[in-house]
Amino acid sequence: LVLCFTFVLFCGKHQNDEPLEYNWITRNKSRDFANLAKYQTEFQPGAIRFDVGQRSQLHLMPMATAALQQILDWKVESIYQTLSAWNTEITKEMVKIGCDVAPPRNRGGHMLGIRFDETIIKGEKIIETLKTKNVYVSIRGNSIRVSPHLHVNENDINIFIKAMTDLLKPNFK
Repeated sequence: LVLCFTFVLFCGKHQNDEPLEYNWITRNKSRDFANLAKYQTEFQPGAIRFDVGQRSQLHLMPMATAALQQILDWKVESIYQTLSAWNTEITKEMVKIGCDVAPPRNRGGHMLGIRFDETIIKGEKIIETLKTKNVYVSIRGNSIRVSPHLHVNENDINIFIKAMTDLLKPNFK
């Protein structure tokens, strides 16, 4: 389970832009439940239009607080260095089997796009094979998006590299 959400959003000059979702709770007078059926087209003032109704998810606050504290304890730079090291290792191995990976100066260290030749293998086959090894990535066209998390260890990285090597190296010219 991966939970992604915007915890805090400061949008200043953009606070009157189009919202991501046209939710009833972000509308003007939405707190007036007696008149809720009198639908309002205007939004509440400020950036409330961007909260997509998630203000009722207060049970997430202790988890968000703990997660933010963990990030502070681990230090952002340390997290980035750890993920960058995993991705550097993956990059070296993927290039050896004929995949194209952007150089470090053209990407962030925390995520990789690994381009493969679709005439050799389809993305669905890669996804199916990795899934049998409990490895989950996403396909974007003829690229795999790899974004390791901090629970990943060396064994996990090796499983990914071996699976990709087994899939692609026999076809690499």
